[in-house]
Amino acid sequence: LLLCVSEMVKPDSKLYRYTVLLMACLMIFGNYFVYDLPGALSNIIMAQITDPFHPDEEVMTQTTLNLLYSVYNFPNIALALLGGIFVDRLGLRLGGFVFCSVIFCGQVIVALGGTFKNYWIILVGRAMFAIGGESASVAQNVFVSRWFRGKELALALGLALSLGRLGSGLNFLTSAKIAESFGADGLTIALWFGVILCGVSELAVIFLCWLDKHAEKTMGEEFLDDTEGEPEQISLRAVRDFPAEFWIICFIVICFYSGVFPFNAMAVGLLSSKGSKFVHADGSPLYDSETAGYIVSIPSFLAVFLAPLLGQLVDYVGRRPMLVGIASLLMSASHVLFALAYTHWDVLTSWQQILLHPVVCIVIFGFAYGLLAAALFPCVPLCITQLSFVGTAFGLIFSMQNGALALVTFLMGVVKDNWGFVAVEVCFAGFGAAAACLAFTLYILDRRRGGVLSSIVKGDDDGGDLESEDGDHKELLGALLADDVDRERPRVRHTIGESIQDRGSFGAPRGRRSRCSYDYADGMPTPGEMLLSRNRNRNQYLNAVGIIGMEGRMRGGNM
Repeated sequence: LLLCVSEMVKPDSKLYRYTVLLMACLMIFGNYFVYDLPGALSNIIMAQITDPFHPDEEVMTQTTLNLLYSVYNFPNIALALLGGIFVDRLGLRLGGFVFCSVIFCGQVIVALGGTFKNYWIILVGRAMFAIGGESASVAQNVFVSRWFRGKELALALGLALSLGRLGSGLNFLTSAKIAESFGADGLTIALWFGVILCGVSELAVIFLCWLDKHAEKTMGEEFLDDTEGEPEQISLRAVRDFPAEFWIICFIVICFYSGVFPFNAMAVGLLSSKGSKFVHADGSPLYDSETAGYIVSIPSFLAVFLAPLLGQLVDYVGRRPMLVGIASLLMSASHVLFALAYTHWDVLTSWQQILLHPVVCIVIFGFAYGLLAAALFPCVPLCITQLSFVGTAFGLIFSMQNGALALVTFLMGVVKDNWGFVAVEVCFAGFGAAAACLAFTLYILDRRRGGVLSSIVKGDDDGGDLESEDGDHKELLGALLADDVDRERPRVRHTIGESIQDRGSFGAPRGRRSRCSYDYADGMPTPGEMLLSRNRNRNQYLNAVGIIGMEGRMRGGNM
């Protein structure tokens, strides 16, 4: 015990680092719990709250229910990016605290709307909750990238996302049960329970900020050098010059999660609503709302248990784009199986019902979700090696994701109301196939640029090592994560020597330009982009990553 306490007060210890990770997970736990409350309580909300757009309807339509998700996503088209910039410019600790406080206040309003059975109050609360929701996720990702850059980064990001999703799983596991246990007041009790968990997240972010501040005071310049560095000016040009790999990652996130979060919003209804084709031989429903919630919670809990294994796998084997493609194909396959089971359930034999059982489909879905989280998000700090831009990069990803989810979630409600669940599942399967195609494109592009995204990270207490696919220049590639590497994609011609010795971040070379000899505007990686560290030997680096050979081939001779 004394040894643990001793390690806890050392900011450079592994125990301290993983305590930071635990607090970073808890800071969005309440966020994930309350985000999926409309999905977990869908049957109860649709039965107890009047549809303001269709007051004559006996129950609320799926489109109106899905609007509670869309009102969260629409503001975050801009707010997630602004939150990332806020984190980068005004401070990570302040941003995390403010965002979690806004989430807490928004859920209080939602709970009041449930108390008064008023749809519009709930809608306003969801909109306020949205102001902090995605921005808090941005802050969490920056916290984790800051503390684990070069130290089990894939494992840490996978755990952070998966343990956060544990909140969503707990929601589907408990909310419907709470609501049904308390009868007429059940909906109100379930919503106020969400407020309590948001309060737990608020306490976690306060402790996380203290840990981060304590490390800064204790380690001083060493901490600043390894984490924040000197603030960079965020500009449209900096965003424009993000590498092509980053933009492909953005579209993979859009396609993949368009088949995840809208599905979570509708899955309980798919399994247990009136008219569902999942029935017993006598025609009685196969699942009630509570049991359906248990099934829908499986991906979140599965991701939690798989996150350490999948994170270790990604750190050990690398090949992140390939693993992203596998995850996307599995997600698409799970939706195809759901559609087949839903369409033919009444004519399937016992063995076929076992093979196409919703639990089997949801387990495949959960494995795909966990694998993508472990493989894709560590690619972002590998692409954006200037740490002061990582918050903006994650903010941009979440902004684009929310723009797509706002539209997709609403449209899937319209599709369900007009064409049924099968049409919805076909759309979800198409999103997974599109994500797989983009992952293949990312793999090809990454191989042409040195295989950085496919590299192997092996962390230890002293720092991380990064090894390329070829495995022959591990120490040099470690500069990508271990050092403060400048990164740029200039559109000027200059010599190798100038690019190495006289370059700034995201800009043209400083000082006098040499005679043109190498053009990087055609998409070839610059030396500054590819892991160059100020304390590495220049010629050894160039020989290791093959830049000399590439330039020699372009010139038709040797360097």
